[in-house]
Amino acid sequence: TYYVDAASPDGYVNVINPIFMINKARILRKNGQSGWVDLTKLSRNGLSVTVNAAITPDMRVEGELKAKASGAESYTLKRKYKSCEKEEDFITDIEEDFSLEIEELASNSIKSYGPSAEYSYKFSKNLDSSSERIYLNPFIERYHDPDAFQSIERKYPVDFPYPYAISYMAMIRIPDGYVVEQLPSNAIVKLDAIG
Repeated sequence: TYYVDAASPDGYVNVINPIFMINKARILRKNGQSGWVDLTKLSRNGLSVTVNAAITPDMRVEGELKAKASGAESYTLKRKYKSCEKEEDFITDIEEDFSLEIEELASNSIKSYGPSAEYSYKFSKNLDSSSERIYLNPFIERYHDPDAFQSIERKYPVDFPYPYAISYMAMIRIPDGYVVEQLPSNAIVKLDAIG
C-alpha cells in the first residue's frame, strides 16, 4: 500500500504533509473492510548535513554546507523554498536567520518532484573572538527552534509529530598557532516511543 497527498506537489509516494502524519488514521478499503494505519512511519524522515570549513586569519569561518532532507523534512524544505517569491529571498532568509553570507547556492532538487531535497552553498561568517580565544559554534544552521522548550510550566505535552533523525558532521580547520581547548562531546539522543 502506498500513500500520496494528491493535493500537494511537494510530496511524493509515502511523503505527505506533516500535518496529516498521525499515528492512527482510518483506512477504508474497496471491499468494505477498514483498519488503522500509522502514517508517521511511511518514510524515513531526516536531515543529513555536512559542513567543510576553515577559520581564516581575519577571524571568519568560510566553507561549504551540504544538506539532504528526506521524507517529511524534504516536504517542509520544499514548502519553505516555494513560499519565497525568488531564490534570492530564500538565500536572504538563511543569511538573516543564521548571520552568515552565502556566496553560491545550488538547489536543483528542491524544485523537483521526488522523495528528497538537497541544497548546498558556500558561506562565510564572522566569529566571536578575543585576543586569545576563538569561540565557534559548529552549527552553521540551527535545526530546532531555540524557544520550543523554554517554558517552566507546560500546559500541553511536547509533541514530536513523527520520528525523524538529524545527522550533522562538521569538519573545521583551525588557523596555525591555535589549539582546541574544548570540543562538544558526541551524543546520540533517542526518545522512547509512546503508545
